Order: sequence, then structure tokens, then C-alpha cells
Amino acid sequence: MCLAAVAWARGTVNFNNNVVFMTAGDRLVYASTATPLVGTNYVAQLCYGTPSTARDSFVPVASPPARFREPTTSVPGTRVGGTRTLERVTVGQTATLQVRHWNLSLFPT
Repeated sequence: MCLAAVAWARGTVNFNNNVVFMTAGDRLVYASTATPLVGTNYVAQLCYGTPSTARDSFVPVASPPARFREPTTSVPGTRVGGTRTLERVTVGQTATLQVRHWNLSLFPT
């Protein structure tokens, strides 16, 4: 993920996991069965805080969770994330990001 402070005192994050990165590596999210999460019943929510914020106190981004793509797509195991805005991040401030994943079939909220 990439974080950039913008002029109106908020940070923006590219919340996709199918973009080209500077380093090699698999960007998929896997279930405990070692298979990629695939299908729109799986979602990812971006949460954030300052480096001193307790992880269980991170704030979820106001945007809705990103759904994973269907198994028939050319990029299974990736999500449709888009850009997310971190409302409470000011210019020059460091943010710690956390991605939470779950299955809507098991946990609807």
C-alpha cells in the first residue's frame, strides 16, 4: 500500500492488491487452507491509526469494505479497492495501516 499526504490535510491510500509494485511478491490474500480468497462474499476493510494507537482501536476508513473478485476473473484473489482517504491523518503525520478481511456469509457486519 502507498500513503501520501495531500494538501487538504488528509492521506490517501491505493487500496487495491493487483497493482504493480516495486518489489516482487504475491499480493493475494489466502485462507487458512492456502487458497486465495475469491468471490464477492469476501471483503477487506482498511483501518488506520497513529504508530502509538492500539491495533484494536484503529479507525475503519469511511468507505465501504472492498469486495474480492469472482473466481472467473483473470485476477482471482484480488479485491476491487480503489483509493481510500484517511480523514484523521494530517500532513507530515505517520499512519499505521491494517487490513481486516472476513467472509460476509459467516460475519455479515
